[in-house]
Amino acid sequence: MHASSSCSDPFVLENTYMNGAWFQKYLDLKYVHVDQEIGYAQLTKVEHDEILNAGSQGELLESYKLSAQDAKTLRNKLLADSSDSVVPFGAKIVSSLSVYAGNPASFITGSFLKYLLAQDAFVKAKARDIAQVIADGGHVNRLLAIGTNSQSQNFLINTFVYAVDIANEHREYATASCTYAVKVDYSEFETKSTQNNKIIRRVSDKTWNRIDIDTNHVEQVLFETGRDDDFIYLNENDPNNRINDAYRFSLKGGPWQTKMDSGTWGTLCSKVIAR
Repeated sequence: MHASSSCSDPFVLENTYMNGAWFQKYLDLKYVHVDQEIGYAQLTKVEHDEILNAGSQGELLESYKLSAQDAKTLRNKLLADSSDSVVPFGAKIVSSLSVYAGNPASFITGSFLKYLLAQDAFVKAKARDIAQVIADGGHVNRLLAIGTNSQSQNFLINTFVYAVDIANEHREYATASCTYAVKVDYSEFETKSTQNNKIIRRVSDKTWNRIDIDTNHVEQVLFETGRDDDFIYLNENDPNNRINDAYRFSLKGGPWQTKMDSGTWGTLCSKVIAR
């Protein structure tokens, strides 16, 4: 709730990419402050896991092949840029995404573009340099990756890469990138025990049903009161009152626990699968 998004779009190209014709998939972005700088990307557990399991180069969310008119539009946009901004290019921009995402210290530098610009392995290109290689048949690829910072908190990296082959040389230009804190939207939790297993399933924004797996009977209605990096908390009465929390479920494959009279947490089941 306190993480600032970190974006680099030096040539203001994202509005061109997201014009409704090139790319159509929009992130579910939530903001918690009026100034729009503090916010996060909300993903379902399925979406989160698909990106996380996509491999070292992230998930290719969308790829757009430029037509002659598209190439002209993008070229003119770049030629009109009067800034002294630069972006990195080389043959291994995409493969470097895994290094950025997998190194908690890299998040200190901010966005993926800022990280790449700090690496000696990449040449820096100005807008006019890129305009010269914008061609019919070049691709703009939109990549998503999940990275983790030093506090084991997840971040979503959304990057636009222009890729083109010039003679026998493959080039990739990282033209815009944003890094967002991630909130995962869970739909259910399933206990994994030798017997008497339960499914805790979301039925509305704050309401969950505890269901007996063997009978498929709803045993209890629970209300979500909040979460932290490790657990989601529920009680039997009031979603606005954390004092009455009765249960917490691990978001990371850990236990289902109940609050004891002493205020400590006792384990009901040692393993919970989050979905």
